[in-house]
Amino acid sequence: MLIFVEWSLVIFFFVLLVGSLYGFFKMIGATTKIFLDLQIQLPYEEAPDLPGEHVTFEATDGITLPGLLIRSPKSDGRTVIFAPEFGADLGSYRKYAEHLVDAGFHLFAFEFRGHGPIHVSEGYIPTHWPTRYEICDLLGAIEFLSAQKDVDRNRIALFGISKGACISICSAGLKKRIAAVISDSAFSTKITAVQYIERWGPIFIRSELFWRLMPRWFLVVLQRFSMAVSGILRGCKFVSVSDYLKNWTGTPLFLIHGERDSFIPCEQVENLKSWISQGEVETWIVPKARHNESAIVAKDEYRRRTIEFLEKHLPLSEADS
Repeated sequence: MLIFVEWSLVIFFFVLLVGSLYGFFKMIGATTKIFLDLQIQLPYEEAPDLPGEHVTFEATDGITLPGLLIRSPKSDGRTVIFAPEFGADLGSYRKYAEHLVDAGFHLFAFEFRGHGPIHVSEGYIPTHWPTRYEICDLLGAIEFLSAQKDVDRNRIALFGISKGACISICSAGLKKRIAAVISDSAFSTKITAVQYIERWGPIFIRSELFWRLMPRWFLVVLQRFSMAVSGILRGCKFVSVSDYLKNWTGTPLFLIHGERDSFIPCEQVENLKSWISQGEVETWIVPKARHNESAIVAKDEYRRRTIEFLEKHLPLSEADS
């Protein structure tokens, strides 16, 4: 009887191991599609008639990108760099940050690599997941602005939307002199990928028992493995804001998120905030707003809050105040 029980346990754990490995490798093919194929693409539009100075600048790895510098006569060197959402064109700043120019801030808008016909990055095909490539783009924008005579390099803020918000947080974590960051609809790649695996995994493995027995740590391992494999296939390195927030040095951060965001649940704001051990963090969950809709649903309050946050952390010099 004892031998029967022992062999039963061996068979049980063997079946569990084989089933887990089968599910793991089957899910790898599915989850890599999350990183490589899942896209929320906006139609690209050329915007040649935008106000301001059209310029080009270099990302820190040498890729040439287009930018638009709109100067404010009331700036006193205060400058905001706008990092757009995935797929957005050069003029997308108008929906989110146009009001900052009249409020007394220089505004610099740009396009990430791969979004226009003249700056495709040697075969790199971007998705809405942030990578080291986009960090190089934004760091290049920071260096370009820092070299401008009418820009105070110690009073530069970052303002990002969705993927651009993630890249803004990551870049501020590397550039310690960034004065403040406004993040609209940022997300943790690691958490979001696990949530997507949980949501769509049952489509690929139709076994209720498999998902009932599957521990959450297994999904985390699956996410990390898929993230690494996808990076190799795409020729890039995917990044997650959690890795940068855990080493946050205190740059003031304003986290904005839509209450009805179905792509990135608003609960992620608390996740992002929980990783920060120092520095001021403001949060605003915008009622009735979906993904990237806060600037539309609460237009006046959105403008008021973003201006107040920037004026608090990028004040005018005493000579001009």
